[in-house]
Amino acid sequence: MRLKKSEMKKGRISKKLDGVRKMPPSYHTIPGHEFSYEKSEVMNYLKNDDEAMNWFFRLMQTNELIVYDPNTGRWQGNDYEL
Repeated sequence: MRLKKSEMKKGRISKKLDGVRKMPPSYHTIPGHEFSYEKSEVMNYLKNDDEAMNWFFRLMQTNELIVYDPNTGRWQGNDYEL
């Protein structure tokens, strides 16, 4: 189902996701197979879209789901040590 632009909240969807809007028809579950993230055409498309992945990373960072440790130079889940 395709949403009309008038149905989307203006300014709520990042321009960085324009590549996602152009995704060709793809299966999330391959017909005749059990669901698998590794085999999902949708997930493969998304993980190969650098802008979408950067947007997702920044979303996780902004919402403090992941945090950077400047002492180690590494990222981790905010609740990792709980």
